[in-house]
Amino acid sequence: MRTHTNHIPFSIFIILVTLITFFSGCSTLPSDVQFTTELSSQYANLQELIAQASTIRLKADIKAATQIQKEIQKAIKNSQSESVLLASLYALLGQMQSIAGDTKSAEFSLKQSRAYNPGCEDSFILEMLLQKDTAEKITIINQGITRADTSQRLRCELGILLFNSGDYAGALAQFDSAIPFLPESLANLYLPFRNKTHEYLQAGVKPNQIISEQFTIEKMILITQSETTLLVWFTGLERNDVGVLFERMKGSGWFPDNPLNPDAPVRRKDAALFFWYILTKGDSRKLYKYTEKYKLQMKSPIEDIPYDSPWFNAVLGIVEEDILKLKDGKFFEPDVVMTEIEFRKALQLVINSL
Repeated sequence: MRTHTNHIPFSIFIILVTLITFFSGCSTLPSDVQFTTELSSQYANLQELIAQASTIRLKADIKAATQIQKEIQKAIKNSQSESVLLASLYALLGQMQSIAGDTKSAEFSLKQSRAYNPGCEDSFILEMLLQKDTAEKITIINQGITRADTSQRLRCELGILLFNSGDYAGALAQFDSAIPFLPESLANLYLPFRNKTHEYLQAGVKPNQIISEQFTIEKMILITQSETTLLVWFTGLERNDVGVLFERMKGSGWFPDNPLNPDAPVRRKDAALFFWYILTKGDSRKLYKYTEKYKLQMKSPIEDIPYDSPWFNAVLGIVEEDILKLKDGKFFEPDVVMTEIEFRKALQLVINSL
């Protein structure tokens, strides 16, 4: 099978550290702090609050943001006047106030946090939340990365901002430089953002492109016709109406299901046959080469694609070209519905194979 260059697989490393070095954000401790048992407990509680508050913030859960403020305020009262701890707690409180819509209180909490520790990582996240302009948010986070006691979460926040701005490569670089060094609870929180960014890069998604939640045959044809030249051999140089093109394709055997309509979701077998027509350019000798290859056995090497299936040749061809892969090396899962991102990733592989 043809091989393709892929991104190096990403893995999260489990880092075993002591309680002090485990702390992220504003919990970086000055060397002269006497670490009592009670203070240890308070810092451990801080880590739980950071994880909870980060989840609430990223989900923009207003109700939860309001509820957790009491718990943070209680932690502030029990903080033993430890400045690094207080700075982090006030910053977390401000973040929740901002999510709940209490901007005035959030601004006061930011001042309190900075007064206790100007290098508090969470204070930069709070300052970012108080801004509306994306460019200004990015500036604040970049400043925080150079000034804060720790910067792993700031890099992840920058990754989210860059993703939303369409800079997927930049976003991925930030995630990959930070996530391996975060506590597991926070790493797992940011990992879905990282993986989505990686998928967008693999799929060749351009900034400001709208990705459909429901990916249809019509959208599959539209993307291929408008963003590539892969259909020129079939359509000619003039752009065709998608509905008309669908009927032409259907009449030529691209979509064997008679009831199929352009609003139908794209199944893996639909994409396979679509790509196979593109790769073979409709040449019947190439189009049906696996029927000839397996005519003596009259049995498919793929368990869920019968030899007499109209998708047989396409599935074997696309799998052999490494465009779409088998599950467990045996099953193609022909009726599983594809997402637009999955299709775009496969489309990039088709383009690279030509």
